[in-house]
Amino acid sequence: MGRLQEAVRVQGEERELREVGLYVHVPFCLSRCPYCDFYSTGAPGPLDRYADAVAAELDLVVGELFPGGGVRLDSVYFGGGTPTLLGPAAASALLSRLKAPFVAAPDLEVSFEANPGSLDPEGLRLLRRAGVTRISLGVQSLDDGLLRTLGRIHDAASALDAFRLARLAGFENISVDLIYGIPGQTLERWVDTLDRAVGLGPDHVSVYGLTIEGDVPFHDLYGPSAPLAAAVPDDDAQAAMFESAFEVLGAAGYERYELSSYALAGRTCRHNLRYWSAGDYIGLGPSAASYVRGAGRWGRRWRNAADLDGYLEALEAGARPPAECEELTKGQAAMEDVFLSLRTSAGLDLEGFRDRYGVALEEGRAARELMGQGWLVRRGERLALADRAAPLANEVLTRLLDVDIL
Repeated sequence: MGRLQEAVRVQGEERELREVGLYVHVPFCLSRCPYCDFYSTGAPGPLDRYADAVAAELDLVVGELFPGGGVRLDSVYFGGGTPTLLGPAAASALLSRLKAPFVAAPDLEVSFEANPGSLDPEGLRLLRRAGVTRISLGVQSLDDGLLRTLGRIHDAASALDAFRLARLAGFENISVDLIYGIPGQTLERWVDTLDRAVGLGPDHVSVYGLTIEGDVPFHDLYGPSAPLAAAVPDDDAQAAMFESAFEVLGAAGYERYELSSYALAGRTCRHNLRYWSAGDYIGLGPSAASYVRGAGRWGRRWRNAADLDGYLEALEAGARPPAECEELTKGQAAMEDVFLSLRTSAGLDLEGFRDRYGVALEEGRAARELMGQGWLVRRGERLALADRAAPLANEVLTRLLDVDIL
């Protein structure tokens, strides 16, 4: 029986609780960063209507997928947007409504994304008192020039202050998000940010390479054929930044448990691991995505439309919000299991994969070649990326999956 599983007595019978995580997309932002492609609208927005709609959506989903109850909630993640714009009182009330349909885990992880420019001591204390256990600070950089390039509303000093305020408010689990590949960023400037971030003593660090999508303002400035494209660090420079994060954070005691995620012992993000292990999660709010492994033969995923007005109107009429829904095929489910699992340091459970899909992946030509070349390593019944393969993970996984594994 796994760490997050337990047996319970229901009307005299013993059964195992199914586990699920919740993601809540709070789409309100004071200003939109020019590189961000997450769905957001202006603040403050119709906060009361939004909270009621989120609770109503959850009731509809639970009624459809888990009518018999017996589901354990082990993580809640508020993302955005800017979740702190909800305010502590509204966040506390919404969290209580979200926990109501479930058996809440005694050590329920509740994460809250926060912009360093939107925090204050009292608000942080109230969030902690409301049951938020983990703060994820969108620091992105500790270089004021690069923060201006990113269009952030905070500077390095306010990011450092926000971290200290969160500690003083009682948060024992704080994550810091950092971005590399920013236009104008050098390896030296990146390492300086890493060193300063480590000096704060965060429990968790997420390190993301900047992606410039075609529908954001950054694309017009820094896209492949844009006027300032040369300011974007090239592939070799970004690979060096990726490697330096592994070196600096590793030397400071952080373990890379997923390609972009580092944690001190006991501080991995449970909600993030739910994604990478293909666990069940329900996304609530406009643009939020969901995946339930037990729905349909091989799993079901859906994504709500990125439309706040349509979301509110549907739920106020008693209906599920507009969404794109897909029932996975066996092949899709297998390939997703491989792709997601191999992003983690734990790797793919080969025995579990054989039991679920009837395929010995490790015996296939592509896997044997990649193991022989040192890109993949087998440790007992687990298959994982070699450390040297991490910067080239997408290429390695493409080679592995560029065959009909079923």
